Amino acid sequence: MTTIPNWSLGSGTGTTITATLTFTPTAGKILLVCVGWDKSATSFTTPTGFTALGQAVGASVSGAMFYKVATGSETSVAVTAGSAPASGGNVWVAEIDATSVVDYTSPTYSNTAVSSISTGTATGTGFAVAMMTVDSLVAIDNGPPFGTWSNSFTGHPDGAFGSVFRDSGAGTGQAPVAIAYKDVTGSAETTFTQQAGETADQMWAAVVIFGQATTGTGAVSLQPVSVAGTGSQTFTATGSLTLQPAAVAGTGTETFTATGAATLQPAVISGTGTETFSGTGSATLQPVAITGTGSETFTATGAATLQPVAVSGSGTHTSGVAPTGTGSLTLQPVSVSGVGIAGAVGTGALTLQPVAISGTGTQTFTAIGALTLKPVALSGTGTLTIAATGSLTLQPTSLTGTGALSLTGAGAATLQPLAIAGIGNHGSYVEIVASAPRITQVTGGAPVLVAASAAPRITAATDSPPATAIASTAPRITSATDAAPEPVEAR
Repeated sequence: MTTIPNWSLGSGTGTTITATLTFTPTAGKILLVCVGWDKSATSFTTPTGFTALGQAVGASVSGAMFYKVATGSETSVAVTAGSAPASGGNVWVAEIDATSVVDYTSPTYSNTAVSSISTGTATGTGFAVAMMTVDSLVAIDNGPPFGTWSNSFTGHPDGAFGSVFRDSGAGTGQAPVAIAYKDVTGSAETTFTQQAGETADQMWAAVVIFGQATTGTGAVSLQPVSVAGTGSQTFTATGSLTLQPAAVAGTGTETFTATGAATLQPAVISGTGTETFSGTGSATLQPVAITGTGSETFTATGAATLQPVAVSGSGTHTSGVAPTGTGSLTLQPVSVSGVGIAGAVGTGALTLQPVAISGTGTQTFTAIGALTLKPVALSGTGTLTIAATGSLTLQPTSLTGTGALSLTGAGAATLQPLAIAGIGNHGSYVEIVASAPRITQVTGGAPVLVAASAAPRITAATDSPPATAIASTAPRITSATDAAPEPVEAR
């Protein structure tokens, strides 16, 4: 379980209270500030370089939470308020082994005396830290356990009274800071409750979830992973990496880098969330779903497998094998709906089976290695564009409505069989541009235009409008059954 070993406490009765750090912060980690202030603070000024997570100012007790990503050069943190704490205040500063904030609650505050208080619920997965402060220390210092935390939150063991941090030189009227924490999945909430026999008092509480960076040379396993709001998570490993499932919502981002095997199953991206994977090892994502304006980028020099991938709305999906890599890329199946876009780029073998594009979705594939799509279906106004210098194979391929299919490249193109219904590409035909294409079993629908530097071949053009072949050398058309004449032009 994640813990908080590095912390410092500052106390006082002036409008500014400074906590001098007794530890050297680690650059890139989070510095968290929790403030307990007796009576009204009027308002808190956010310390320089920090971001406010929330504050609540009450007549009996006030509190606040701030955070920043440490630079490693911090030596103290000063908190200033509009009014001094009547009987004393405390500023607790700790290093959190995390890289970002996933979610947090607006502080809950009771201006009437209570024996317990909830933090409210924050949403997300990561490391949760809860804070409570109370009008007077005397309300919670009457012997152990000095209050309890619900939902399996662990009270910080270093407090003077259980999880309670306070100024040892001040009186019992000061506002202390109580801390508890827990690794959470999905959400975080805890309730602090006085032990029996304590006197009820005014209380303040809140909770924050931090996104943790995972780095290592061995196996890394996270199940499940959820990034919400503007949260972000970063994973780096030279060994195997497994996340099941992974969910990115809102404007959350998720980044994966691995030289070993990487597995994400399933992955869901919604809103404007983004997911990025790069690495030299093998990668498997099954299934991946992108909705809204979410995007996913994948780059690897090793083998890459995505099965299945679904893109809807205006979501985008880009998958690639790095230009210097020769690894294979497999997506099975891929579905693009709405105005979603899916793309794949690579130097190694590229296989997609099956591929379905509906609505106005588009899918673009570029490869200098072998490219195989089996089967491919285009409906509505969907478009499929393929460019490759290696061989191209689509089997079978189906176009309906105004679906468009375009193949370009210097390598051989093979489509078997090809069925065209409705208007087809360019409103009238399917276009094949390659050095030596081979089109087999063109059935129904719009004409096929073949432009090539070498001899093209069209076989079994059945019940089709004219298929036109244009080539620098003699083209060949065989088995034209019940079809209109096939114009042939040799240049």
